[in-house]
Amino acid sequence: MGLDAQRAGAALGFPGIDPRSWTAHGVVTKVVVDTTGHLVEVELDDGNREMAKAATPYGGDGYGAHFPYAVDDWVAIMYVGGDHGLGAVVVGMAWDGGQAVPTDVLEHPTDVVIVVRPGATCRVIVAGGGDVVIDARDNGRILLGSPDLDPLHTGHSGVVQGEGIDPFSGLTYAALTNASTRVQALKGLPSTG
Repeated sequence: MGLDAQRAGAALGFPGIDPRSWTAHGVVTKVVVDTTGHLVEVELDDGNREMAKAATPYGGDGYGAHFPYAVDDWVAIMYVGGDHGLGAVVVGMAWDGGQAVPTDVLEHPTDVVIVVRPGATCRVIVAGGGDVVIDARDNGRILLGSPDLDPLHTGHSGVVQGEGIDPFSGLTYAALTNASTRVQALKGLPSTG
């Protein structure tokens, strides 16, 4: 049984059938970040190009999360209300056959994993009296790792070690402190130090 074009055309003419295109996908060809936001030019599957705003999961006046797209990323876009005249919005990206999924994602598929593009920096900036809180509850651990980071002394509970450069003398210095009293106070445990 073949497609009856006349019947299909008649069906699309009835009220309630929405012929608008709400979504599309394509490959990023250009990225612009300026005071108006994060804009991405996308080459769609049909060969047309569309400049789209990049959606963010968190943002407001002077703050927000920024997850940059790059040329050759495969992205999904949507059109608000199906109206192409209102412009497109990039709502996400996906790895395609030509891009490798990060090894850490493959090795820890049930974890929340953020792997930053090689050479990029991951920044957490807090202003206006806000705090950065890393809280590992229920016997969780906070693990720091880097070839440039001296190993934390695991045999000494609560010991934190750091290095820096004195801005006046240019000399390297080391700092060693016992944070266990503060940590135990925050957890409501008796102090040992």
